[in-house]
Amino acid sequence: MPQYGMKSTLAIADTLRVAAILLFIMVIAFECIPVFSSHNTDDLILADRQRTRAELFARDALILVYRPQSEWSGAISDLQSILPLFENEEVILEGNSDSQMMLQVQQMRGDYLALDAAIKAILKQPIPSVFQLQLGIILVHDRPFIIAMNSVVSIIQRQENDRDRQLFYIEVGVELLIITLILTFIFFSRTMMRKSWEAGIAEERMRRDKELQDKS
Repeated sequence: MPQYGMKSTLAIADTLRVAAILLFIMVIAFECIPVFSSHNTDDLILADRQRTRAELFARDALILVYRPQSEWSGAISDLQSILPLFENEEVILEGNSDSQMMLQVQQMRGDYLALDAAIKAILKQPIPSVFQLQLGIILVHDRPFIIAMNSVVSIIQRQENDRDRQLFYIEVGVELLIITLILTFIFFSRTMMRKSWEAGIAEERMRRDKELQDKS
């Protein structure tokens, strides 16, 4: 086999081998992406917490209006501990850059402010007349707020599903490409071995012919 042909075949085989290794590394990287892409998961947790807190606001307000005074301290304590978390995590959700989520958060802004103001009024002046007035406000705004948070959760889950599906398609494509490269590498390796074997036979034949000529 001519030397330049052998070198060319070896170069192609080496290139295919390196490409297959790089693509294999890409597959591993795609497997790691869901582990490191936790931003959407954090937003999902926040939205779920916010809708739970809105439900707790309504529950505690109902306790203050309809339950004995002996149960008021527990409800007031709950509101005092929940309100700062409710405010802080709403700020985080409002800072999200996703356009669909921003729209939902903006639409429920009025309900959020009404709930926030109602709880602050209860904590500022914990008397029955205030409880009754603020309960009405809370019951008007907690359901729209929860519905909006449900929409945020649905958006995040849909985005997660779309991303996972896209990664799956890319990963399958890369794996098929790796298989193709491996098969091509095997083909070139076998071709190279066959040509090397044929070149060896031809060289041996030429050597024998030369020996016969020398003897004659």
